[in-house]
Amino acid sequence: MSPPFKYLIIGPPGTGKTSTAIRILEHLIGQKDHGEHLSKLGINLPYAQYNLDDLAFVSFQTSVIKEFAERTGLTLDYHEGSETEFFGTFHAIAYRMARDHGLITNHNKQYSPEEQFKYFLDQNGLRNQFDLSFAGFSNPSLKGNRIWLALTKAIGVYYPKLRRGAYLKAKQMLEPELRKYIPLWIRWKKGQNPWEVELIDYNDMLISAYEGLKRGEIKPKFKVMLVDEAQDLNPLMWAILDLLKPYLEGLILLGDPDQAIFGFSGADPKLLEEWDDREKDVIRVVLPQSYRLPKRIKALAIRIIERTKNRKAKEFRPRDFEGFYHHGFLDVREPRDVENFLKIIKKEAERIAQERKYDDKIDILILARTNALALKLARILLRAQVKFEHLKSESHSIWEMGDKKIGTLGDFIDVLRKVKSGERLSFADYVVLLGYSKIAKNEEEFDRSIEALRSGNFPLDLWDLKRNPFSILDKAKILQAIYPGVGRREVSKWVNSPPALAREFFSLIEDIITGRDKPLNLPEGIRIAVDTLHASKGREGRTVIIWNQLTNKKWLSHYITTREDFDNELRAWYVGVTRALERLYILDGPFPFLETI
Repeated sequence: MSPPFKYLIIGPPGTGKTSTAIRILEHLIGQKDHGEHLSKLGINLPYAQYNLDDLAFVSFQTSVIKEFAERTGLTLDYHEGSETEFFGTFHAIAYRMARDHGLITNHNKQYSPEEQFKYFLDQNGLRNQFDLSFAGFSNPSLKGNRIWLALTKAIGVYYPKLRRGAYLKAKQMLEPELRKYIPLWIRWKKGQNPWEVELIDYNDMLISAYEGLKRGEIKPKFKVMLVDEAQDLNPLMWAILDLLKPYLEGLILLGDPDQAIFGFSGADPKLLEEWDDREKDVIRVVLPQSYRLPKRIKALAIRIIERTKNRKAKEFRPRDFEGFYHHGFLDVREPRDVENFLKIIKKEAERIAQERKYDDKIDILILARTNALALKLARILLRAQVKFEHLKSESHSIWEMGDKKIGTLGDFIDVLRKVKSGERLSFADYVVLLGYSKIAKNEEEFDRSIEALRSGNFPLDLWDLKRNPFSILDKAKILQAIYPGVGRREVSKWVNSPPALAREFFSLIEDIITGRDKPLNLPEGIRIAVDTLHASKGREGRTVIIWNQLTNKKWLSHYITTREDFDNELRAWYVGVTRALERLYILDGPFPFLETI
């Protein structure tokens, strides 16, 4: 049986796909009648015929769901029976379906799957080999990440056909020394762990929903399903979607095959195109107008994406604006090139400040292909005292880290600059210094120091701080602020040999106190973000700077071994390039990915 209405809405970059999804939701529940706007696009849907709990809204970006809640004034609640229970990621909705039908019961809910996997690796000889902040993605040099990626891809691609044989495929994807961890992880999840309870990871959530639907044990409550970023579904997710169809009155998929960048989980853009060809009664709509891309940047993006194999061409219009594109050559290892990079940022920041538009858009978006290079660029900005943020909602930049009760590391640097210049310190400034000092070794001592401060007695000597900052400041506390997920014992080992980002931060402290610092002094209010090409999905910036430099020559030959890998890379670059609202810089280093851009 097929749902009465089925749509595939293709949204090229900046064409308003997210806004269209939200309008559809508002229209279906009677929040607002968007019939005229939707019909112009070729989308004809019933108005106000559904309650909120009749809908399931799947998005790979929780920000889209939050935007819908803000626009409609709704409160998101994911508990069983709530109106918005089935609003979330594909994994979350699979989990909730299985939970509601008793297929997932006694398991450890205290820790996330990433935290459980990290602990498993730490206990089995792979300490610090899993990068929690990026959930194992984009950092394949870590052994734990490679295991996570192999499991994710093997289950996502092979489970519908091979069932448990998918785990054998995961082993085959790994080098021999790592294959033993697949059965070890399975046994660990089954109860051979310190908690002696079953654990579930993201793959188990999908498997439980798939098996429950196949056996007829899950009968979903929702009647209409919207799936955003449908190009990023893997075969197991598509199989779940097919099993859900008989229960649905409406199915709406939104996506863009050109922006399929999650090949690591088995996503393949041709699966969306095959679904479109297979479902004869689906109505295909291409959103025609990009409200983001200038003409020159769209032309460059098309040149990149046209190199992918078996691509279906689609027509959409750019903005009526030429835009700016610059292709240069800089090496992140060369000090002079780093200075030129900072000059570009300063020039763009001053231009944007003169044309100030008061909104919440990112002004300068700095992107790298790898986490390693993104971290290096973050260190460069740190030394230049440029405040920046990251794009992932769960990731905070170094400036935002720290105990909010005491003050962030950004607040701390601001106070040090006041100390150096001789500015008068406020009570809050003194609190920040105390919080990162050796004086207050525990909460009780901190509270006593605050009371002394209220009485006019400050227990720190600012002259000593200027002469020798680390005779006063506590490196362990600063390290704990930079790496909050690392235990105190581990952090204490790093005091004399800190990781690279912390080394830069300690050097910055000394530079400020001694007057050797070189702040870039950007205009107030400029919003800057630094991250990877993959993390930029769904975001945009007035100026986009992509540093096209890989860490070494072996990167390409090691990680791009098939035509599929190459096409995935082209799509990642297409996504990065199409984030630009006005201006785009591509800076090639000595090992660029796309030498022919």
